[in-house]
Amino acid sequence: DRPNPLSGAVTEGPGVREGFESFVGRIDVPIRHGLTAGELARLVAAQDQRDGRPTPTPGVVTMTGWTRTMYWEDTGLQWVMPSPNLPTPTSALVYAGTGLFEGTVLSEGRGTTRPFELVGAPWLDEGYAESLNALALGGVHFRPTWFQPTFGKFAGQALGGTQVHVTDRD
Repeated sequence: DRPNPLSGAVTEGPGVREGFESFVGRIDVPIRHGLTAGELARLVAAQDQRDGRPTPTPGVVTMTGWTRTMYWEDTGLQWVMPSPNLPTPTSALVYAGTGLFEGTVLSEGRGTTRPFELVGAPWLDEGYAESLNALALGGVHFRPTWFQPTFGKFAGQALGGTQVHVTDRD
């Protein structure tokens, strides 16, 4: 099995409503689901089996030394990127929230060294971060920033926006 980099103790966010399933959201689990890779694989297999798809139940080798309250940094394991755009445990943590910007007209920071930590667009300025901070969302602070993606949305353009700083992972 493989630890959940965001810990197994916190679940939050919406799931996938019936009829809106896709490649990136096949089953109804919260965005931050708290499952290990093996638990998620078994859940997907069980859903497929219920839906009549011939899917074997995956064999999962149980981890030792991991507890549900551990974040990736607590495991002592080396980070292995689960995606080219998730280079660090921090990018994986903020992806649970900023990954949703992929479906909008805003850049989610792809093409930078901080994908998913940066959100911006050519028409935004420091007021964007200020308005987000005015919402007084718990566990996060938004720092005004400018960045220029090398690929993806707005490649080569200067973007105003915000850098997401997580102040409380739970």
